[in-house]
Amino acid sequence: MAFDPSNMDHIVMGNMTMGAQVTFDGGLAWTGVAGLGAGDDIDVFSAVISPADPNVVYLMVRNEAELKAGRPSEGRHIHKSTDGGRHFTSVAEQDNRITLPNGPVMAADPKDSGTVYFIYGTYYQGYGTDIYKYDSHSQNVSVAHNSYHRIDSIAFHPRAPGLLYFGVDKER
Repeated sequence: MAFDPSNMDHIVMGNMTMGAQVTFDGGLAWTGVAGLGAGDDIDVFSAVISPADPNVVYLMVRNEAELKAGRPSEGRHIHKSTDGGRHFTSVAEQDNRITLPNGPVMAADPKDSGTVYFIYGTYYQGYGTDIYKYDSHSQNVSVAHNSYHRIDSIAFHPRAPGLLYFGVDKER
């Protein structure tokens, strides 16, 4: 679930196999979202509402039909909404540069609604962590690699929002 930091009645909730729903009245009424892909088996693992613009919502989605069809992305996408979570479009998908696990840590830039960060990391074979940055202005995903094996949180400095903090889980 993602809560709008400026309006706690605005919530986006992801589900296993059922896509996502959005509410603007604190959960009294929920509406299914559109644009997550064809098929009935849509998993939504992560959600974040932009603190810079609550109309911008990002989701990490896995489309089981695409996975079963053998698509190279395995059905894994980052989706973006610009209408508060009613409709989404895919803005990035898993490929040979981007790894999208189930439920990646995600954080929207507090000053730029067009930027979201997400993470893939593992201790396996000493891989470390990839920190991805999607920039909707350039429609590009950049990656920075970090040697820490597992980063499990992202926070922005409250007075210098360009400064990111990464929480590191126990190292092996």
